[in-house]
Amino acid sequence: MISIHLSDEELTAAAAGERSPRTAGHLEICPQCWEQMSIYRGRLASLKQDVCYSGGRSAIDWGRQSRSIQQRILEAQIRKTAGRNVGFVLATSALAVILVIFLVLNFRSTPLTPTTPTVAAISDAALISDIEARLDQDLPEALQPAGLLVGEMGGIDGQHGNHNTSHARTRTQQ
Repeated sequence: MISIHLSDEELTAAAAGERSPRTAGHLEICPQCWEQMSIYRGRLASLKQDVCYSGGRSAIDWGRQSRSIQQRILEAQIRKTAGRNVGFVLATSALAVILVIFLVLNFRSTPLTPTTPTVAAISDAALISDIEARLDQDLPEALQPAGLLVGEMGGIDGQHGNHNTSHARTRTQQ
């Protein structure tokens, strides 16, 4: 009666031709492990044949196989994403339609306002009287030294007088 069988690693090593004393002794007395090792030996022989056949293939054969595999992978990816593209297109179209409707309704509801502000009409006489009033004002305190300097240098109209009189003469001469 055998209680402990060989592990897969020990059976694979025995199928490849490597035998330890324990493995060899167990295989002589255990028909189950012998049968399992025989299955592994058959698969290993088949694998060796495949490797030898593949090693003898030309680069052209390997290229064909590579292109075939790549084509199948690409087709699988296309099938996988085909449904997503349709959904994306439909969602984008629906959002675009909603945006257009919103913009159309928004522009129709807002009243048109003039873009140029309306300017109150000012008469020429009012404008001239406003300018004359500003000219007749005394100089601000900060500009009085500059006014004295202008007066000493001959003034605006060549006189050494008050700046108000020079403005008044200029206005009357016009």
